[in-house]
Amino acid sequence: MGVLFSIIMLFTTGQATSEVMSTAQSDAETAGAAIGATMGFGISIFIGASSLVGGTIGYLLLMKRKVYKCLRCGYILDRA
Repeated sequence: MGVLFSIIMLFTTGQATSEVMSTAQSDAETAGAAIGATMGFGISIFIGASSLVGGTIGYLLLMKRKVYKCLRCGYILDRA
């Protein structure tokens, strides 16, 4: 869900920035719009990457795997 949110945020930030840059009347406004676009892209990439990594780690931690366990010594042998 976080990756989907970051993709939506990436597209909306790009569209809003292009509208602001086209209506900017001074160099300061154009520079501010460029900084806002860069921050928006960076934040959306960070949210997407952290959601992807967190989701993968969560899946691996919750995944149930079948193993063989020795009843005598407790050694665990992975069946995968």
